[in-house]
Amino acid sequence: MPARAGCGIGRPSHERHSMLFLVVSLFLFGALLGTAGHVPVPVTVLGGIAITAWLTVFFWRERRKSGMKGASR
Repeated sequence: MPARAGCGIGRPSHERHSMLFLVVSLFLFGALLGTAGHVPVPVTVLGGIAITAWLTVFFWRERRKSGMKGASR
């Protein structure tokens, strides 16, 4: 029986997981933007600075980790 379009049957599991990730990400993004519209500007700016710092730390850790893997080869 052929898979019906849009129902997820017959798709690889990684494709379903990436679709779920996109849906959840968009939902959270919308919730955060909605929140940013209701809190004072300084709170929004502090939240943005905190997220930027967290992403920067994550970036450097991942970069250092991938550098270590390349050095061991």
